[in-house]
Amino acid sequence: MALADWESPFSPRAVRIHIVRRSGAPAATHPFLGHPWCERDSDSGIAWGVLGTPRITHLLRVVRGQDVEEEIRCLRYLIGATGEGAARLRQDPEDHLPLRQLIFLNRDDDIRVWFLTNSRQDPLDLMVIECNMCTCSGNGTQERAVQDLLCLVDLYLVYLI
Repeated sequence: MALADWESPFSPRAVRIHIVRRSGAPAATHPFLGHPWCERDSDSGIAWGVLGTPRITHLLRVVRGQDVEEEIRCLRYLIGATGEGAARLRQDPEDHLPLRQLIFLNRDDDIRVWFLTNSRQDPLDLMVIECNMCTCSGNGTQERAVQDLLCLVDLYLVYLI
């Protein structure tokens, strides 16, 4: 295992993961804008991880590997805050960020841009938005299995492009 180059802009980074649960929530007015980065109850909806390299497969592993109260199942969007957006979040955590301060993380190059727009001293801010298809009434039913499959197909299509 190679040692990390801590001077590199792509050295391992702490990631603060803001989780937006869409299951059971009313329909959002916009699929990715206007969601709060910080819940009113600061003890829920936040997780932490370490991203060792700027690769989408590694980011997905970090998100999927979170030990949170409710499993993160159906990812729809992975959105990083730019350095400007992260600074704005530190000043006012309940603020909504404009589109110009967001980076949609779909491929490795997007993650490298995310790394480069943020200082190494601060954690990277990541918003994970679940898709709406996760809402279901059954426990382990065939309906749930079909919905899980649709979520996986949706996730695959988002990260294929």
